[in-house]
Amino acid sequence: MQAGIYLGLVQLLFVTTWTVYVLFLPELARAAGIAPRWVAWILIADQLIFAAMDLALGMAAGRVAHVVGRLGRWIALVGAMSCAAFIGLPFASGSSALLVLIIVWAVSASVLRVPPLLLLSRYAAPAATPWIASLALLGIGLAGALAPLLTINLRGVDARLPFALAGGSLMVAVAAMGWCERHLALAAAAVPARAAPVGPPQSGVVLLAAVFLIALGIQVHIAINSGPLYLRQVGPGLLDMLMPSFWVGFALLVLPAAWLIRAGEPREALVIGAAGGAVCLTLLEVAPGLVTTVALQLGAGGAWALVFAAALNAALEAGRGAAGTRMVGMLFGALALATALRIGMAVAGWPGVAEFARVLHWLPPVAWAAAVILLLLVAGRAQSGSGLRT
Repeated sequence: MQAGIYLGLVQLLFVTTWTVYVLFLPELARAAGIAPRWVAWILIADQLIFAAMDLALGMAAGRVAHVVGRLGRWIALVGAMSCAAFIGLPFASGSSALLVLIIVWAVSASVLRVPPLLLLSRYAAPAATPWIASLALLGIGLAGALAPLLTINLRGVDARLPFALAGGSLMVAVAAMGWCERHLALAAAAVPARAAPVGPPQSGVVLLAAVFLIALGIQVHIAINSGPLYLRQVGPGLLDMLMPSFWVGFALLVLPAAWLIRAGEPREALVIGAAGGAVCLTLLEVAPGLVTTVALQLGAGGAWALVFAAALNAALEAGRGAAGTRMVGMLFGALALATALRIGMAVAGWPGVAEFARVLHWLPPVAWAAAVILLLLVAGRAQSGSGLRT
């Protein structure tokens, strides 16, 4: 469990650096002489880099993980490079220097997304994997819940201070990645090697498609729909206090999600979470009051926690070595692509066009419902195939 807490801290600090980056990027771009219209395109490029690197690192990490300590040291080294580039962003003079640092940061920061979680695929015992993975995801939920508070308190602050604090803290945390790998390896020394589960070959592709639909729905819900939903009930002054509700629900339910996954099977938990999220997101469109709206936001966040944890466990359980690392890389790549697509929608001005706005309001529940149908179809085919084999 110590490794899970440590991985959660790394994810908390990493997502916090992203929050700081998004908050100050317009200011940094303006100081470097970059027109405001390019800021969103830079964010899209960041996500596309993350997606490409997630896949590449998922494949490459499996090749260096056969020696205990090597993957952890590699993550620590590249992670330190990423933090150094991040800390240097406010000091960049000119557009070329800023863009080079952003590219270096985005490419090297990807090592803090997928590779740390691949340590679980390599070493963690099957019974411990859901708990450790959920502790790691807890850091993401806490960072999401704290993001609005950071945004409020950092407005008007000299960018060099938050960049130094966030980047420096992450650099110190990442330095212990080798310890984390050795700790997991020692804990797994007496555990027999697990076999990769047998399933239909298309199940991994459908899992990724379902997660992409769910992630796209969540991106649209949080960034585009949640504000207007709250503004039906309250004034703008309370918006910053209410916006974290979704991530509070995520943080509260991500650890209980590990129990549900451990008691059943990751794909079953994935269907339950997706179905519950589809219901919450649908009811949010017709919620009669603030209490109901907040409760449904908490429920939607909890559903995303179950989906994320179940999808991660399903990817980790794809097998040790190349199979597991590839799946985790593709999973995070799908999340990055969903984020890039949502930012692209904002760049295209869809939320401000009445016809598109109506579509976007119903996109999250429809996307989640479509994901449930995909997952149920794969489950049905798997059971049918199992029956034929017997």
